Amino acid sequence: MKTADRWIRIGILSSLFAGLIFLLVFYGKSLIQAMLPLAFGVILAYIELPVVEAADKLKMSRTVSILLTFVISFLIIVLILVCIIPLLIENIKDLANIIPDIFNSVLNNVISFIEINMPASWQQEILKEFNSSFMKMQDKILQGIY
Repeated sequence: MKTADRWIRIGILSSLFAGLIFLLVFYGKSLIQAMLPLAFGVILAYIELPVVEAADKLKMSRTVSILLTFVISFLIIVLILVCIIPLLIENIKDLANIIPDIFNSVLNNVISFIEINMPASWQQEILKEFNSSFMKMQDKILQGIY
């Protein structure tokens, strides 16, 4: 009888594992997006717990110690954002300056591909249409950036 119970447990665990794999494969991105705030909260609570316990040892009330940890956490988050946002702005500006070069490089590569692989009778029309469309797209993107 114990062998049957063991196989039933193995079957249940295998089914749960297969279901978990199925969820991760087909719904992984949305599942991770849904669980991210929960994970962030758990990590934050794990980090703040020693501070609350140390405040309890100093005979502070639990409410005051929790408020103190929230204030400290808020200040740390603000400090991190103050350090990261200027770097992020600088990187976005650098990217905006590089985008025209990237477009020109792609345009040159496509033009050379068309010139090599297309019949001469088609090249003129294709290049004219492509160049027009490509420039319109580049203008729209650059207007959105600047």
